Amino acid sequence: MGQQQLLLIILGVIIVGIAVVVGINMFTAQSKESQRDELLNRINTIADFAIAYNKRPTEMGGGGGSFLGFSAPSNLIGRRIDVGRINVNVNANRVRVNARGTDIGDDGANVIRYRADIRMSGITLTKFN
Repeated sequence: MGQQQLLLIILGVIIVGIAVVVGINMFTAQSKESQRDELLNRINTIADFAIAYNKRPTEMGGGGGSFLGFSAPSNLIGRRIDVGRINVNVNANRVRVNARGTDIGDDGANVIRYRADIRMSGITLTKFN
């Protein structure tokens, strides 16, 4: 083989290597963003259920102005779900949702985490990572 052909092969290998690295980085970033979106979607769904429960009269199986007795649907919480773990704590005035993902977050060391406090006045969302 000529020297020019060897240089073209090496250049081709370098370009393919760079393309693979860029592709892996894009996939990782998309995976993290997808997990964040799914956790936030589940938090919003739990918030909808909690607020509906609070507004529903006790005679119809609701809280009658309280969150006591509320339990989120089991497919959204508790056991390990595909994007992490979600726990719900309830008292009369609020529902607290702790969501913990599986991917490493922005700091590069800890997993993605959110906390949401659901009250009748609104939702307070805190992003930890």
